[in-house]
Amino acid sequence: MIIGVVSLARGGKDTMADHLVKKYGYEKVNTADILVDALIEMGREPTKDNKSLLADEWRKESGRMDIVTLRTFEKVEGKDNLVIASFRSKEESDLMRQKFHGAVLVSILTDKEVRYSRKTSDDPQDRKGFFGRDERDIKNKGLANVIMDADHFIDNNGALEEFYRKIDKLMESLMKKDGKV
Repeated sequence: MIIGVVSLARGGKDTMADHLVKKYGYEKVNTADILVDALIEMGREPTKDNKSLLADEWRKESGRMDIVTLRTFEKVEGKDNLVIASFRSKEESDLMRQKFHGAVLVSILTDKEVRYSRKTSDDPQDRKGFFGRDERDIKNKGLANVIMDADHFIDNNGALEEFYRKIDKLMESLMKKDGKV
């Protein structure tokens, strides 16, 4: 089964992906990894902001909103049981559904202030910078469309253990549907 996970920054997409790796044996594919490699190669700091800006550059140069995902998928061709994080555009999530028949998209919904409280040193430290990244992703890439196009939604405004329970409940349902339970 291929599972895509989407959220705004610090919404929980990587936490969900890591849980699927640890508990269910999935392989995590983060579209941002290809950006990190490119930034390091260019001698630039692989911050969240720089990854976002580089992805925008690639999209502009190629004329493809799904270029980051396309390059990522080339590295995982033929694999199964993948959890893919970091979609930013509808074209990217559509590409996942085209490349992987039966893929499922899960949207993690987390309140703005909860996400801001979870920021790390990789994130812009001021509110303007942190939420400015959201605005760029929503306006320039259409992230809101990806979030709303999900097959399943999980609220992540509570404790970590509560979030894990919600993920496990969803996985139980998906595995039953897929005939694996």
